[in-house]
Amino acid sequence: IVKEMDNVKSTDFGARKGGFNVLNVPDDIYKSLTREQFWEKYNKRWLDEAINRGDDIFLATKPEGPVLSYVDRITGEEVITGFGREYNYLIKRGYIYDAATNMMIKR
Repeated sequence: IVKEMDNVKSTDFGARKGGFNVLNVPDDIYKSLTREQFWEKYNKRWLDEAINRGDDIFLATKPEGPVLSYVDRITGEEVITGFGREYNYLIKRGYIYDAATNMMIKR
């Protein structure tokens, strides 16, 4: 998807009439933040905008297995991935996963 958009980097969270939205912030911003800072400042905000518009959300990856969480080999603890955090956030806000379309749909 990002490649099709010519890898456009942006922090614009607005709707794209007739198109789709992709969160793809500039690399220097992403690298300068902790995971928590990025979640609060960009990722969560982007999702909240989509939720508030009532957008259906196409997933580029199927939400299963190690893309959602994995066991840390050193600590033995389960670690939720960034994608897993997004997926859980959408579920908590009334979305369901439609496997036929690979989309998160607002109930």
